[in-house]
Amino acid sequence: MRAAIQTKDILLNGTISYPLRDAPFLLQVKAGQLDYTNEVAPALESLMDEVERLVNESDLPEKVDKEYWNIFLCETLEKSRFGVS
Repeated sequence: MRAAIQTKDILLNGTISYPLRDAPFLLQVKAGQLDYTNEVAPALESLMDEVERLVNESDLPEKVDKEYWNIFLCETLEKSRFGVS
């Protein structure tokens, strides 16, 4: 559920906001306070349908540019840890 909510945020806003807008609901789900069949499953199914629709409409690339992100992460860590520019 949390991953689907975060994916929806990425697809709609290009980012994930914290605290999550649906944090109270997610905490209830995690604590087992909601009936799965009548409350959680329908909400999750609806959310997954919405995420699937948003993915199909999205202009995000099909695959992640792993080489770009590996270089980015290595350079960022070097700057952070060693002060390298």
